Amino acid sequence: MKIVPYYNNVLEFELFQEISTPEVLYEEVVEVDCRVVPDLPGRCLLKEGSQWRHVTGTTGEELLVCQELNEDTLQKDLTILKEKGINSIAVVLAHSYTYV
Repeated sequence: MKIVPYYNNVLEFELFQEISTPEVLYEEVVEVDCRVVPDLPGRCLLKEGSQWRHVTGTTGEELLVCQELNEDTLQKDLTILKEKGINSIAVVLAHSYTYV
């Protein structure tokens, strides 16, 4: 589990002194160690010589799975959040619109 700090250094500048920032909405952040990138023929140099898994997304886009999801680790992290009393989560995953 990784905790992401909240930085509010923009208000150091006099120009922004009148701007109030809202409270941070999250208590904790769980970083999911999974990486999927679009396979862009002729433009993506990542796959050259790689052993990454090639998949087709739900939109028909070709993708490279650079880091597989460790479901056991994710389950443990989510269980820890539940034990801490956190009952709601927001999920933000890059390319999740096509990779399910």
